[in-house]
Amino acid sequence: MNMITDVILKKNNKVKVIRVLLKFDVLLGKYPQFGVYSYMIDSDKGIYLIDCGPKYNSQLPFFRNKFKETNNIKLIKKAMNKYFPNKTIREIIFSHYHFDHSELAPEIQKYIKNKFGNTPLIRLHKNDYGKKKFMKIFPDSLIKYYKNAGYDTWKIGDFVKDKEPLIGTNFIIRHIPGHTTGTICFVNEKDKTIISGWWLDKNLKLAVKLVHKLIDEDPKALEEHKHKIKYEGFKYFYYHPMI
Repeated sequence: MNMITDVILKKNNKVKVIRVLLKFDVLLGKYPQFGVYSYMIDSDKGIYLIDCGPKYNSQLPFFRNKFKETNNIKLIKKAMNKYFPNKTIREIIFSHYHFDHSELAPEIQKYIKNKFGNTPLIRLHKNDYGKKKFMKIFPDSLIKYYKNAGYDTWKIGDFVKDKEPLIGTNFIIRHIPGHTTGTICFVNEKDKTIISGWWLDKNLKLAVKLVHKLIDEDPKALEEHKHKIKYEGFKYFYYHPMI
């Protein structure tokens, strides 16, 4: 499979932010029309990896190890080697805890530890850690994903906070609960760039809106936060391709 990447931001002819489209098929679309983006934000002390995709190509949060594995780890390695050769990952940050954004993290930690000697800690909002419910019914959690995926070890760092800066970059974290109670986005006011969820878009197809009514944990909060991070003249980049 060919690697699909975009350069999001360059400064002084240096690539500062890229994204790579990872494998993830859903009923509404197949890769590469659908998938999940992993973003890499460069800093002096390494890369911030925003979301890392699923290990297994299934849209179900349960029985995941019964499905075919993706090649997402290879795509992430390839993107790192192309755009940020010899740079390690300093942190793995999740926009939210869902498996399609988080499942591969322990494998990435192992890869980085073996190659560079450091273990990039997994970071997410505290509201997305612990016991959760998928579609408001099924017991769910980040730890459950990792155990079901067959991982023995992983390392969690400090929880992210609203308005926390990504050190060495112009991005700050904003807490935008709704899709999950711990969902975050990344805002760069200097370069007028936002990395966020496409559920903030008003032009979503009806089928997507209906699916989100089932998945979103707090639709009321989501509506409120659609207005919270609307910045005029900013470029928006999403966690999934538009449907």
